[in-house]
Amino acid sequence: MTHDADILLSVRDLAVWFDTPRGPARAVDGVGFELSAGERIALLGESGSGKTVTAQALLGLVDRPGRIVSGSIRWRGRELVGLDAREYRRIRGREIALVFQDPPAALNPVLSIGEQLTEAPRTHLGLSAASARDRAASLLGELGFEEGGRWLERFPHQLSGGQRQRAALAQALICDPALVLADEPTTALDPTLVFTVIELLRRRAREQGTAVLWITHDLRVARSIAERAVVLYAGRVVERGELAELARAPRHPYTRALFDARLEAAIRGRALAAPVGTSGDPTDWPSGCRFRRRCAFADDHCATWTPELVGDARHAIACHHPLEEPRA
Repeated sequence: MTHDADILLSVRDLAVWFDTPRGPARAVDGVGFELSAGERIALLGESGSGKTVTAQALLGLVDRPGRIVSGSIRWRGRELVGLDAREYRRIRGREIALVFQDPPAALNPVLSIGEQLTEAPRTHLGLSAASARDRAASLLGELGFEEGGRWLERFPHQLSGGQRQRAALAQALICDPALVLADEPTTALDPTLVFTVIELLRRRAREQGTAVLWITHDLRVARSIAERAVVLYAGRVVERGELAELARAPRHPYTRALFDARLEAAIRGRALAAPVGTSGDPTDWPSGCRFRRRCAFADDHCATWTPELVGDARHAIACHHPLEEPRA
């Protein structure tokens, strides 16, 4: 059981809305979870579920027309909601780092890879230029760049998509942050390099206590890196618990649909069971359970009452009709 003293990050009832001409788009609407040192959690859900916006909110990167409407983000006991930009800059990169889903968003096209990797350790850690370059070269080597030092003089356009993605990951890890927010960090990598990245993060979690929030819809990769999972649907947490248990016996119909929609399910002889339709319009979410229009078990009660997240730290679910039968 996790004790309060062990918790690095505590998110409570986080709501992030975006103002639009049609009214507020409630992209994140009551998300909550905790993360301890060395823990690896997967944030799961289809596109538009609120995964990336949640990560951006943790680092104060939600700009207008977006805004944090309510909730709490506590980092090592310190409230981050409302923190001024100067204080946030001291945390970003040094204590919490974000690996962007799109490498061009993280890499400056007019600066060399070396300039971009050495800036943070010189600023946050006080390293000399030579020490920062040695640190950058070593980290690139860990991420599969042969003779890591020779890549420091290159520019982003001289790297392949997979190399840019690994360089962006190196930029996030260069200062040994306590928490890494990894937003689909392996989408452009071949399987061998995916394994390299996962092993690096698992080793850092084990040896340095680095916590990882892995944001993805790739359940195969999620099961390789994460111990627990938080499942988002339409901006809300619908289920959370041990990832192996969720894969074996999901209780929420949406969680089961996520796992049954994988290619591996078809290979093993099960029919693909992706729910029909989309999650809907965040400016006009359906009343009651937001998944009800795509759920085979929905009834009138689901249309009227919003299910609350019920359970404990081990497992919690928000559903009026949770599944009972474990998967064979």
